Amino acid sequence: MVWNDKMGTARLTPFFDNGTSLGHELFEKKIRQLSTDENGLRAYIRKGRHHMKWSLSEDGRLPLIEGVYRICVKYPAIIPLLVDSLSWEEEAQEKTLSELTSFDIKSPLSIERADFVYQLTILRKRILLEHLEKIGNEVH
Repeated sequence: MVWNDKMGTARLTPFFDNGTSLGHELFEKKIRQLSTDENGLRAYIRKGRHHMKWSLSEDGRLPLIEGVYRICVKYPAIIPLLVDSLSWEEEAQEKTLSELTSFDIKSPLSIERADFVYQLTILRKRILLEHLEKIGNEVH
């Protein structure tokens, strides 16, 4: 949350990583490499950062999993909400991404990149669910 003393208002900061969460900065060669290397894919996910710090006194932005962990420890009631938000059907995402490759535009989404976004998102979802279960067991 960002507090504005002058205005007496607060606003929420985004609690997600949209910089590298979809691999937008990766070239096709790197996508092919990561698509066949789960350890490399996990390392790529670990590099993801929230667009926020936990406090002004800390250097750097929060890693994705650490940020989720800290929020859940501080506000355990949010855990079921996060689990629920991750309960979407994987097949629906795969279908949607596949449909996005069919647009006749100047720079279309390639099938290879769509498959990578799917793979990346599903692995991140599974990692988050594993951590949420672990955190839930720790705080309860």
